[in-house]
Amino acid sequence: MKKQVKKIIFSFLIVVSFGIPKIISVEELPPKIKEEPTEPEISIDENIYDELQLKSLLLKNEHEEKISWFYKDDEKSYYLFLPASFKEKVTLLFDCGVKTYLSIYNAEDALIKKITNDESLDLEEEEYTFKLETNVKKVNTYKVKIARSTLPSMFIDIEGGKESLKKIIEDEKHEIGFKGEAKITDSENKTTVGAIKKIRGRGNATWQREKKPFQIKFEEKINILGMKKSKTWLLLTNYPDGSLSRNALWYQLAKEMDMPYSVEFEPIDLYINNEYQGNYLLTSKVEVEKNRVNLGIDDVLIEIDDHDSIEQLTLNNERKFEIHYPNLEDFSKEDKKKVEENVTHSLKKVDELIKNPKTTTEELTRFIDLESFAKYYWMQELSLNMDGTINSFYLYIQEGRLYAGPVWDMDATMNRSYLYTKTKGYYLTEDTYLYQRKRKNWFRDLIKREDFSKEVDEIFITYLDVFEKLPEKLENYVNQITPSANMNYKRWSYENMMKKQGQKWRPNDKSFETSVNLLKEDLKTRLNWYKEQYPLYEAFIIKEYENETFLKETQITSNQTTNLDSKTTKMELYGVKEGKSKKLKEQNIKEETTPIELVLTKKTTSKYKKNNQTIYYFTLKKEE
Repeated sequence: MKKQVKKIIFSFLIVVSFGIPKIISVEELPPKIKEEPTEPEISIDENIYDELQLKSLLLKNEHEEKISWFYKDDEKSYYLFLPASFKEKVTLLFDCGVKTYLSIYNAEDALIKKITNDESLDLEEEEYTFKLETNVKKVNTYKVKIARSTLPSMFIDIEGGKESLKKIIEDEKHEIGFKGEAKITDSENKTTVGAIKKIRGRGNATWQREKKPFQIKFEEKINILGMKKSKTWLLLTNYPDGSLSRNALWYQLAKEMDMPYSVEFEPIDLYINNEYQGNYLLTSKVEVEKNRVNLGIDDVLIEIDDHDSIEQLTLNNERKFEIHYPNLEDFSKEDKKKVEENVTHSLKKVDELIKNPKTTTEELTRFIDLESFAKYYWMQELSLNMDGTINSFYLYIQEGRLYAGPVWDMDATMNRSYLYTKTKGYYLTEDTYLYQRKRKNWFRDLIKREDFSKEVDEIFITYLDVFEKLPEKLENYVNQITPSANMNYKRWSYENMMKKQGQKWRPNDKSFETSVNLLKEDLKTRLNWYKEQYPLYEAFIIKEYENETFLKETQITSNQTTNLDSKTTKMELYGVKEGKSKKLKEQNIKEETTPIELVLTKKTTSKYKKNNQTIYYFTLKKEE
């Protein structure tokens, strides 16, 4: 009995002790813990996990331009090729069949952010891991790399999407085209929008490559990236020019040589239907209109071209050509034939005058503009153009005279295909690749003429400073496009491009960087060789003597009047080049005013070219 009472009392005490609240001071209260809001988990049915894959992923910027990711098989990674217009916050759009999160990790596998579809994101890293993480503890992982450009961009949306683009690419004749819209964003993030009337393929040899060139015709004339308004624009691939620079380099030279109607151009990053296409050169087209080749109603635009065309005519069974202006489709059959006969007759007349050694300068210059042909000569000669005078050789007849130009299609230049153009001497007038292709050119006959040969020499001396800046111009352009070029060669393998060229490709040209360096070296080599052919001097020095006693020496330039000492009876004229002086002339001074003519003979290795003379004039006047 006593034991039972004790047990009851003990149990009562325990219950009472636990029921009495403990008195705690304020200082002893535990700190309140702020609860972070947790992201709601999206539950995934385990049965559909195998279908949970990223079917697509796109980025969108403030201009509503979109970029789809690109899978690079050899790296087992996806690339997002970003132009300058994708600078800050971008919106991520992805499709995986069901609603879920995409977790974004950096290269160190640290979580940056979990995002849902259509949510903004800052892409500041160069490499990410995207993970589809689910409640069933399974993860699909995607390696994503970021490549960035600093160039303007063009986004083209073609009606019909991928199917339309496929039809354009499959059309060898470049007749199939589609409507669409283009957004062009410059480096300052300003956007121009234009409605496309038709986008189609273009080109001959370049069309056979993986990377395709295009022609765009807008519904209305449009100003793009500061270039003059026009409806028609071209997108050149520069493929397979490893440097992606040759067209731009020579088009810029044509401008600086003041060649009329020179092509306008800007390098861009091209996207079609959200997919990155690569680095392109956006250019004006060689066509007759006010802002392009501005010809009159009775003028003619002609192209000498070796490719097959329905509209091609033949001159003396040597040159195929076609008439681009006037548009013969607008003529009746009879009028079309008349135009063709008139143009053919004009070209034959020029051909006869050039080939006839008895043709006077006055007779020739009534029908041909020697200056434009001399400038065109140097464009082809310096560049070692494989197509020079054979393909894409534009001519125009303006007010009855034939002009050479505008310069076009300059990617197959400067040893790009090494086996054909490793020329060490004169190129355009020697038995080089051009001659081996059995296509005679007017320059072989023109260069025999004293008047044309003199014009060629004067053009070289006049524009020598411009020629010498070509390596610097190339370096500046390469610096401008390098980030875009790096993206381009992630999209289009440099190695594949080399393989398709086969034995023509230079064995030491293995990358964008080596291609640029080789081009730079070739430019310097070619220019230095031409400079060696000309008796060019940086300055002249006159040494004065009284009989055999030396009086003084003075540095002078040509075409100036120089005061001599009143005692001077003899002078010696020296030419200064690269810090070294060479005695050129010695002459007694008897008259108070003595004109001097210095005749220097140009060297040449060409069996066609005459030994032209470079003439300097000086006037020497004794002091009173």
